[in-house]
Amino acid sequence: MSNTSRNKLLGLLHMAIKRKNVKEQNYRDWLEQRFGVRSAANLTIKQLQDAVTDLRDAGWLDGAGRGSSHGYNRPTPSQWNKLAALSREMGWNGLDSHGLKTFTKRIAKVDSPRFLNRDQARKVITGLQKWRNTIRMEEAK
Repeated sequence: MSNTSRNKLLGLLHMAIKRKNVKEQNYRDWLEQRFGVRSAANLTIKQLQDAVTDLRDAGWLDGAGRGSSHGYNRPTPSQWNKLAALSREMGWNGLDSHGLKTFTKRIAKVDSPRFLNRDQARKVITGLQKWRNTIRMEEAK
């Protein structure tokens, strides 16, 4: 993995900590308890990915990655939340799951949910809801 990818993961980690106003001591204690280090700079790529996944699963990063491009055509916070919730209902791991990425690519023709616009997000949400309902009907038989 490139340094750019590593830096993006570090950025996501630090953004989540800042968003939730976590005290530095608590953050470092969590790093030490979870990964055996007190600085994110000492995490391996796999550990960084695991840390970001942990924070996404906790809802700290749902919709993250929108950055300053939070324009009128970007998915709304409620769309991000709905996508994350539907992903978990499907047994996937939130917004960065392989399953959601594959489904998004099939429905919206973009490589990742991160690149969705509002209309594409609506289509993915609708598709996931229909799929989920089909599964529920099959299970009820």
